[in-house]
Amino acid sequence: MIARKKAPHAIKPLAAMLMAAACFGVMAAGSWLSGPSVISAGEPAVFNGGNFVPNAAVTVIVTEPSGRKHSQVIGVNDDGTLSYQVPISAAGTYEVQVANQTGEVLSTAAVVVSQ
Repeated sequence: MIARKKAPHAIKPLAAMLMAAACFGVMAAGSWLSGPSVISAGEPAVFNGGNFVPNAAVTVIVTEPSGRKHSQVIGVNDDGTLSYQVPISAAGTYEVQVANQTGEVLSTAAVVVSQ
């Protein structure tokens, strides 16, 4: 049997990269976003999310039924949560995405607005 030497130094670069990514808000394992699935016109559409990098800046991107997109940068709370009220302008399906500063989409949800 041939004995193999372990190479602990081979894992260190990967661990350092993952740690740096987490510190700079590049990654958020298991981020989630939830809100109502169906609402009537005139009702608020509030989305809450969690497991984001605490105190990070994220971009909320809303795609309206017409395809028009608008975005807003918001701050994640100390506990990794966020809340955002989607501005409703017409009936149809609205897609809500939360992206990090590099543009990577971390979480997505949708709401259908009925007349």
